[in-house]
Amino acid sequence: MKRFQILLLCFVFAGFGFGRDSKKIFPVVDSRGQSIMAPAVLNSADTYSDWTIIGTTFMDSARVTQEDTSKAVYMFSAFDPILIRSVAIAKSFPSAAVPNVLNFLSRSQSGKFLWAASFVDSANQTVLANTTLDTIEKGSNYTWHSVPVQNSALNYSIIIIWLRNLDSNQASIFSFRELQTVLGTDTTMIDSIGPYQAINFQPLSPILISPIDGSGSVSANPTFLWHSSTNATSYRFELLANGGGTVLVDNPGIAETTFSVTGLASGTTYSWRVNASNIDSVSDWSVAWSFTTVASLPVPNAPNLILPVNNAANTPTNLTFVWNQSVSAVSYHLQVLTGGVTIFADIFGITDTTYLVSGLANGVAYSWRVSASNATGTSDWSGVWSFTTVAILPPPAKPNLIIPVNNAVGTSTAPFLSWSIVPNATSYDVEVAQTSSFANIVFSRNGIGTVFVSVQPALANFTTYYWRVRAVGPGGTSDWSTTWNFLTTGTNSVIEKGAALKDFALEQNYPNPFNPSTKISFNVPHSAQVRINILNLLGERVSTLVDGELDAGNYEVSFDASSLSSGEYFCRMETAGFTKVTRMILLK
Repeated sequence: MKRFQILLLCFVFAGFGFGRDSKKIFPVVDSRGQSIMAPAVLNSADTYSDWTIIGTTFMDSARVTQEDTSKAVYMFSAFDPILIRSVAIAKSFPSAAVPNVLNFLSRSQSGKFLWAASFVDSANQTVLANTTLDTIEKGSNYTWHSVPVQNSALNYSIIIIWLRNLDSNQASIFSFRELQTVLGTDTTMIDSIGPYQAINFQPLSPILISPIDGSGSVSANPTFLWHSSTNATSYRFELLANGGGTVLVDNPGIAETTFSVTGLASGTTYSWRVNASNIDSVSDWSVAWSFTTVASLPVPNAPNLILPVNNAANTPTNLTFVWNQSVSAVSYHLQVLTGGVTIFADIFGITDTTYLVSGLANGVAYSWRVSASNATGTSDWSGVWSFTTVAILPPPAKPNLIIPVNNAVGTSTAPFLSWSIVPNATSYDVEVAQTSSFANIVFSRNGIGTVFVSVQPALANFTTYYWRVRAVGPGGTSDWSTTWNFLTTGTNSVIEKGAALKDFALEQNYPNPFNPSTKISFNVPHSAQVRINILNLLGERVSTLVDGELDAGNYEVSFDASSLSSGEYFCRMETAGFTKVTRMILLK
């Protein structure tokens, strides 16, 4: 405490006299003797009936206001964060009210402050007592500060409060409450104060956002928007006639930062402004901005209809209506009617020139019309056009398959499938599988708009596949066609191992079980037509290894089961007068 008093009492004597009308500077300095706050400049005859700014450092936009006259609550506020550094404020106390102790509550609402207070004998221009140097952080709680005077035999004394803004990147607000002073040894007033309810600080004037100043072609039903203001709990909006003379709209108590007005005159200039309030105070009005509403538009012309064309037949039951844009139109009104009088669809506020209507009935005659609107009015109806939806159709018949023919062999692994055209069909579905039950589908395509399709990716070599087609139309979906099969070509090679034996023979495959390939040996005693097929447990052909005429000899053929699933399969050899089957196990 003494160290601070010594620092606080380092006066700058040079150039100052001690007469009653002379000036004296009271600085607050650091340990190096350098000023850290704005010095208080006092005349010996000065008195201050209320708190007054008596010294500043780069402080061009600061003020002290009494926030609550009944509570002696004051607020120091500074609004230019670039120019604010520090300030000294003062208040005089007459001799009858000079206290032994002065007590203050203070807090910072925005920014961080360095704070100190001194009690000065104005007649002798000497410091009688001072607080310790303290930092006030931003927060909602008030902090006690006490100045023990210990001498009340004075004519006029002055309390000086020094404030330094330590947070130079934002505007600052510091609030303090001058509490009941203590005379003599009576401390009851301090004890009776109790917890102090913090007051709200004066809000800053709101900053407007839109409609921007000087804007034109603003809607006659505009929404106004502004930035929120610190400490504000509500806002007051005013709309004024051009020139700011007549208040047309005055709306206080707005909780949000937006307000809408309807029914403004077209092509008219207005101005608007907003202030901010809380329970204790009201901000200054914002800067007033002006705007001009959009000029009155002519009533749009009736639209010209485009689709469906007049008297169209067999239109779909989910139909898109199209019309020409009407100059100055903002929206459109579409009506679809049955019998010319009963409204089926009545749609307002369409902003495009096209609209989809779903759920029309089959085989029904409809009519339709459109009107156009803007803020000025609505056009006449367009001409009335008629159309008839497609009649209810039965499901299409099932297609007939064409290529590849049933039981075809040597078919490409990327086969081209085709089938017959079916009346009333709009698309076709195709499936290709390795079994006739279609439990193992390898190719499926829906919604084919033609009567052919190429199978991709490529199918397996030397494998039997099954395929079918069905037709889809407005009346439904047909049954599947008859199932056909084809055998793909491949690169399996039949190798002659040696001289023919006496009889036809089919040997057990080796290895067995196998994964994924195995070799099969067989004997042909004389030239003959030979066929060797691989069958699944259902007896369905899954691959053909040999199908052609062979000369006499002992042969070996490879079988690759990469495309098949694990399980039991059968190898069957057939010639004129000879058939044999062997059992094979595929383990993957």
